[in-house]
Amino acid sequence: MNGVAPNRGGMKSAGACWIVIGFIVSTGCMYTVGVDCKKNCCTDADCRGGKACSYGNCVCAAGLADCGTGVCVSPPCPIGASGCDIDSTGYPSGAANSANACQSCQPSVTTSSWTVLADGSNCGPGKVCFAGSCSTGCWIASASVATDVKNSDGCQSCQPNANTLDWTSFADGTPCGTNQLCNGGVCSSGCWINSTYYASGKTDPLNTCESCQPGKSAIAWTPITPCPISVVQASPTKGDLYDYGLNLTLSQPAAGNNIIVGVAGEGCGVPAGMSVSDSQGIAYQIVPTCAAPTAESQTTNLCIFYRSSVSAHAGPLTVNVAANCDCIAAQALEVSGLVSTSPVDVQKTYLAAEGAVSLAFATGAPMAQANELAVSLMSMGNDSLSYYTVARSPVDWVVDGIDETEVLFVFAHNVANAATVPALTWTFNSSGYDVAGELVVTFKGQ
Repeated sequence: MNGVAPNRGGMKSAGACWIVIGFIVSTGCMYTVGVDCKKNCCTDADCRGGKACSYGNCVCAAGLADCGTGVCVSPPCPIGASGCDIDSTGYPSGAANSANACQSCQPSVTTSSWTVLADGSNCGPGKVCFAGSCSTGCWIASASVATDVKNSDGCQSCQPNANTLDWTSFADGTPCGTNQLCNGGVCSSGCWINSTYYASGKTDPLNTCESCQPGKSAIAWTPITPCPISVVQASPTKGDLYDYGLNLTLSQPAAGNNIIVGVAGEGCGVPAGMSVSDSQGIAYQIVPTCAAPTAESQTTNLCIFYRSSVSAHAGPLTVNVAANCDCIAAQALEVSGLVSTSPVDVQKTYLAAEGAVSLAFATGAPMAQANELAVSLMSMGNDSLSYYTVARSPVDWVVDGIDETEVLFVFAHNVANAATVPALTWTFNSSGYDVAGELVVTFKGQ
C-alpha cells in the first residue's frame, strides 16, 4: 500500500522484476514472482514493444493492436493464408460471423469476405442453414423441411430438436390413415394391442378365436366367426404291453382349449374297461359309441375321450390312460376353437375283417354345420410290425402314432365349410394274420 515500506528488499530492472519474498512498495505496485515486467508493470518503462503500463498490465495504445508478436502495430493484423481480413478485422479460419451463423471465414474460398455455409449446416440447437440464413427446421434429402411437416408415409416428421438432418419417427401405434397405424416409422395395416404391433389377420397368441382386424378395431382383438379349429399339439403316441395303463404328456396347454384322447386296446373285452383322467384331477368323457369288436378275431377296441375345457395350468399336463387290456396304445391332442359345451357332433365306425392283404377305409360322414374337426383312429394288430405298409389319402390330415404290437394312428383334420368329412382312404398291406379297425368322430367348432 502507498507509504508502507517493504518487508524485504526488492529491485526491478528494465528487463525483469525480482523479489526475495512478498513485499509492498510505496508506489502501490506489487510484482509477481518470476513474471516478465512487460506483462506486469509498475510504470511505462517496465513495458516493451510500444506498450504502456495500465493497471499493472502492458497494453497497446488506442488504435494499435498486438497481433501476437508483442509489438503494437496498426490494424488490421497480418493474416497470411490461415485467416480472413474482413472489414479491417482479422478472423481465424472457421470463425463464424457473429451477425449470421450461416457465414464463416473460409480462406480457401476467400480471405476478404464471409463465405456462406452449405445448406443443411448446423447453425444452432434445432437450426440449419438454408440459402445463407439460419432457421428452425430440417434439411432432409437435399430439401428444407419446416418443423412438424410429415413425410409422404405419414409416420415421420421434421422434429429439429431430435434430428435436423433426418425424419423422426412417430411412436408405434400412432394412427396414420384409414385402418392404419405406425410401426417402425412405416404406416401399415395392423393393430396396436397391449403395446405390441400385430399385422392385419394375425391371430391372438392367447386365443385363436380372435385376430387383428383393423377394419373393425386397430386397438383390440376382434372375434373370428366362425373360429378356425386348430390342432395345437399332439403328444407322442405311447403303447404298453400287459401294463394296463400309460401316461401321455402335453406341454402346458392353454386355458379353454380341449383335450382329445384316442385309445386302442387289444383284449379289453368292453370299452367300459377304459378310462382317462389328467393331472388336474379331471375324468374325461367318452364318446358314447366306441369301435368295438364284432367278431372273436377282431379284438381291438377304439375309443375317443375328451375334456371340454382346460383350466389355467403351469407346466406340462399329464394324461393318464387306464385299460384292462392285454396291450394299449394312445395319443392326446390339444385343440383350440371347439365348442366346449357340446363337442361331439357325428361319429362313424368302420371295422375290417381279419386276414386281408389289402384293406381300404373311406369316410364321408355328413356334416351338421360348416365348421367341424374330424378325428380318426386306426388300429392294426399283427405279430410283427415289419409286415405293415400304410398309405393315406388325402395327406393333409395331422397324423402321428405307431407303437408296440398295436399300431395306433391318431389323425385330425379341419373340415370347415365342408358338407361332409373328406374321404380318408387307407391302403393297408400285410402278409400275416391281422385285424384292423377305424373310428371317426367329428367335433363342433365355434
